Amino acid sequence: MEQRNLWALLAINFGAAVYWQVENFWINLYWTREINDSAFNVSLMVSISAIVGVLTHIFIGALSDSSKSMFGRRRVFILWGGMLGAGFMALFPLIKLALPDVALALLLAIILDILITFFGDMTTPTRIALITEHSVKQERGRINASLAVAMGGGSGLVMLIYTFDFLEDDGYFYMASAWMIIGSLVCIYLIDDPPIPDNELTFSKCITRIINKESYRENRDFYHLLILLFIIMLGNNTYLHFVYIYAEKGLGFNQSQVGLMGVINMIMISAISLPLLAVSDRVGRKPVSIITIVLSCIPLVLLSFQPIPDPWMMATCSGCAAGFVTANNLTLQSWLQDLCPPTMKASLLAYIMVFSVIPMAPGSLLGGFIADSLAVPPSLYSPAFFGIAALIMGISVPGLARVRETVIRHVDE
Repeated sequence: MEQRNLWALLAINFGAAVYWQVENFWINLYWTREINDSAFNVSLMVSISAIVGVLTHIFIGALSDSSKSMFGRRRVFILWGGMLGAGFMALFPLIKLALPDVALALLLAIILDILITFFGDMTTPTRIALITEHSVKQERGRINASLAVAMGGGSGLVMLIYTFDFLEDDGYFYMASAWMIIGSLVCIYLIDDPPIPDNELTFSKCITRIINKESYRENRDFYHLLILLFIIMLGNNTYLHFVYIYAEKGLGFNQSQVGLMGVINMIMISAISLPLLAVSDRVGRKPVSIITIVLSCIPLVLLSFQPIPDPWMMATCSGCAAGFVTANNLTLQSWLQDLCPPTMKASLLAYIMVFSVIPMAPGSLLGGFIADSLAVPPSLYSPAFFGIAALIMGISVPGLARVRETVIRHVDE
């Protein structure tokens, strides 16, 4: 990959990581701090935004593949998505104006989260397509690892600021807006995205090709791997949205301790996932995918047995789980990019995000229900959702063993 394109993708991934960390992490805590403690209300926001994300990925992926814009097929969506998403992110603190009417506050939060998700996700299938268009199979794992560093840096920045309490609660939304704008502008300035004014693909043709039986027959392994990704993300979302809420409200950790957990998680994500992605370029996607699933389930099972009151132990277990889950997700992404036909990159690769986002609804609802309903006083939440998450993710292992390997193993002579 050319350095100019790599820097463009690093910029948008960093900005998007700050944006989505605030959307996924801070909005949940913001709600429990500023409005009420209901985990179900949090899961409701997550579920509805997930549905919006699914539709956005399919719609924007097809629009991007069929675009004839002189500005480029990908850049126009990154520009408008980044700018408008940032604007609505900055408006989220207005939900407090609805208090003491919690129902009205929830309605406003859902509407704003829908807009944040829709416009933010305009940048998602387009940047995934750019990664695939500007990389080759032999370097794809390492490229995704480099971009993961940028995303880890963006997420880590949010957690570092949270740990040391550098911002007021509303300030996180303004920070996310600023970084999304910066990342989007740098990306569209640097990225190589030539227009295709005579593009033969149309929006309807893209939609038809990704849902017909012929596409499935031609790309059977691609679709099978998507189903396995769905199962893995279902388990992931059963616990992911409640880790920090559980630590703060269930275990009684203070803000510095919760922030420390977040920083350790970001460090462990990089330390675990980066070398494993490089390994997947050499030994194959399949063994790395299977091993990372097994290793991510072990700490989740440990967390489910009983509350861990020590912040360091909690951070270590959650960090190991996060690291191996991230390594697995990025390896599956590289595997799906390998299996994707070249003419339908944004349309079909949008399915990576679709099958990653759809499980947010049932997964978060399941996790929220378990956390609330199985709680043993005085704790507000039960840790049982960790074990259920591990069980669901473990189901994917036999299926992963059956998908076609795309990397020819290097043998030293």
